[in-house]
Amino acid sequence: MYHRFGCKNDSRRLEAAIFEEQLKILLNNFNVVSLNYLCALLADGAQIPPNTVAITVDDGYEDFYFFAYPVLKKHSIPATVYITTEFVEQKIWLWPDLIEYILKTTKYKDYSTALSGDIISFKLTDSEYKMKAWNDIADHCLILSDSAKNIFIKELAQDMGVAVPDKPTEEYRALSWEQIYDMQHNGIDFGSDTCTHPKLTKIETQDELLYEIKVSKQKIQEKLDTEISSFCYPNGTKADFNDNIKNIVKNAGYKNAVAAYFDLDTHDDLFELQRHGISNDMLHFNKIMYGVESLSKVIRRS
Repeated sequence: MYHRFGCKNDSRRLEAAIFEEQLKILLNNFNVVSLNYLCALLADGAQIPPNTVAITVDDGYEDFYFFAYPVLKKHSIPATVYITTEFVEQKIWLWPDLIEYILKTTKYKDYSTALSGDIISFKLTDSEYKMKAWNDIADHCLILSDSAKNIFIKELAQDMGVAVPDKPTEEYRALSWEQIYDMQHNGIDFGSDTCTHPKLTKIETQDELLYEIKVSKQKIQEKLDTEISSFCYPNGTKADFNDNIKNIVKNAGYKNAVAAYFDLDTHDDLFELQRHGISNDMLHFNKIMYGVESLSKVIRRS
């Protein structure tokens, strides 16, 4: 599971050169297939070839097109990208980016706000302090309802004296439909990451859930003229979806859905496929790929 890419190593983006190094390890030692192909094998109860790997990318940022896609295309490696439709249509920011933009742009050197009932003070004097503030504020937003989260972020911008542009700035831009069309014909599959990327368990009505899950699928299918069979739960922890949400996903016509955590039951449930999050840390990557992480979980479980 990947998210963002760039030309240099930072905490939120994978460096393109490191990504290519990881892909070369996969090509030389593993059986890389598309997620749709892997899920078809799982659905049929077929034997999965040893060392099979599928690559997925969440959210649909434009940096994928410029930094990751050329590397995947160069090595003829398939991948599945999950797109947030209103983000692609430039109707919204992804809310974690809004928080980061506000913290990066504000001229304030410190800030205090109520998080989970306590008044928390933040230093904002450098990028490290701002990243800590981003983590704490984003964690707080995850416990709020979708409407309460939007109000909180709007008030955060006002309190910090930041005027947020209507559309994401270049640093936070989504893929365009034209870029998506291009990739669709060169080994990249697409899935839905909802319409607005909310925390689904914090949505207040069934109609809103249907919009996020069903309408996003319909929009992508209409644009790409192909069946969209895979869904991504935004944020993807066990707290971000439940049986009701999984049933809506199934009834909307998806054939599988991915989460953003890894346990030992990786593919027991096609609507809760578990994934390994990958970063710039090559030691961590190798631990994942060669089974060290899985072994440690077996030991802890036993």
